[in-house]
Amino acid sequence: MGITSSIQSTVDEVVKASQLQQMRQMKNQRDTQLAISIASTRDLVYFIGAAAGTIATIGILKKPFPVPAAPAVIVTTILSYQIDMGWGNKLNRIKADADLILKDERYWFNEPLQFPNRLMFPIYRKMMDNQNKKLKEMGLDPLPEWAK
Repeated sequence: MGITSSIQSTVDEVVKASQLQQMRQMKNQRDTQLAISIASTRDLVYFIGAAAGTIATIGILKKPFPVPAAPAVIVTTILSYQIDMGWGNKLNRIKADADLILKDERYWFNEPLQFPNRLMFPIYRKMMDNQNKKLKEMGLDPLPEWAK
């Protein structure tokens, strides 16, 4: 009985550690998706702001306002946005902005993740201690706490 219960507890611990890794991966994926969404929204606001500013400038400089100019500016803005997405470096800019959001604007993300039961916490603690010990041996910074 002692060997089978020992094997069973080891299997349970490995399964829970695997579940923890999956939870961490899902949290990182969710945070990255949120950061990319925020970054792409900011980029879209820049383009819309530029179009609105152009239309406002034309409206101020031209009396009376040339009505055909507004649709031309709007269509040109939409076209330039799509061209920048397809052939420009918009995705690189969005990725860089998302990386900055993940690094500097942590208030967007629900930190730390709270476990539904206390059974996972000892395994989490052991896993984090092992990972941080390995990182310390390699001369790297420890991982931040992502759960409690």
